Amino acid sequence: MSVWKKALINKSATITIRDALRALDVGGVRTAFIIDSDNTLIGLVAEGDIRRGLLGNLNMDDPVQKVLNHKPFILKKGFYKKDALSLLLKKDLHCLPVINDKGVLIDVQTQKTLSYPEPISNPVFIMAGGFGTRLKPLTDECPKPMLPVGGKPILEHIVDNLKANGFFNLYFSTHFLPDVIKNHFKNGEKWGVTINYVHEEKPLGTGGAIGLLPKVVKDKPLILMNGDLLTDLNFTKFLNYHTQNKADVTMCVRKIEHQISYGVVESSDYKILGFREKPTYTHDINTGIYVLSSSFLKSVQINRKVDIPDLIHQRMLEGNIATVYRHDGYWLDVGRMVDYQKAQKDYLEVFRER
Repeated sequence: MSVWKKALINKSATITIRDALRALDVGGVRTAFIIDSDNTLIGLVAEGDIRRGLLGNLNMDDPVQKVLNHKPFILKKGFYKKDALSLLLKKDLHCLPVINDKGVLIDVQTQKTLSYPEPISNPVFIMAGGFGTRLKPLTDECPKPMLPVGGKPILEHIVDNLKANGFFNLYFSTHFLPDVIKNHFKNGEKWGVTINYVHEEKPLGTGGAIGLLPKVVKDKPLILMNGDLLTDLNFTKFLNYHTQNKADVTMCVRKIEHQISYGVVESSDYKILGFREKPTYTHDINTGIYVLSSSFLKSVQINRKVDIPDLIHQRMLEGNIATVYRHDGYWLDVGRMVDYQKAQKDYLEVFRER
């Protein structure tokens, strides 16, 4: 049951202002809703209505009708979230009741619910089973994705970002110290997501664990990513890009610049054709984040050890479309001790300010 339903009051001549105050106190939206026997919305009482009534010499035992707002701002079923949020903020309201075409109260929207993105049912598969050997001794008793950055695990930062983008259907691939991850996240309810676990009895590479996913997960495009990344990637735009391009696989890439420390000489048959002093080259690197089509997912064999780049290469040889999505925002692969130290610094200078 939604919490706001605790703030419903059936219309009656004996209902008092005190009754309305009790209802709005437990409803979580600082408002009580007066309804008839068919749940049709009669009006509402907000904290401000009660305050103005008491200042106007009413008392707590007076009928609620004396402070009832008979013509509140409402939303009709099928409303646009952007317009609803604009109304809520413009009128400085605590909430907006939602009614159907018969006037029945069916929902209540707040700034929190209206600001939150629409839920996206596409699954996200996070690879969290690695040993993290380059981060020893930190990873002797802690999986790399569970190393804390800014007071919470790297994996929790990932979950928070996915939830903020509307993704709630998550799968974790585990192998090394799986109970550390499971005991922390459990079923994901604390974060408002659903988390299921796929355990690799033996390491299957960056792509092999896909074969262990339930069949139902493979019916729509899936986001696959490593569990040791910090990024501000907009996963919604990433998925939409993949869909619009009708790709078999989309790889998220990031541009890096690499400067040669020496002068580069171009020559042919002992003749110098030209040279450049300490040139800078630009490359796209793989960020370890992908969108995979349903067809791609179903092509991965069960219990076959394979890396995702090899799977992509094979699909390309078969004539399937592979695209890149360039991310220019923040991204860090926490693979080495220097990266982990950078992550702690970046949290203070980048993430905490967002």
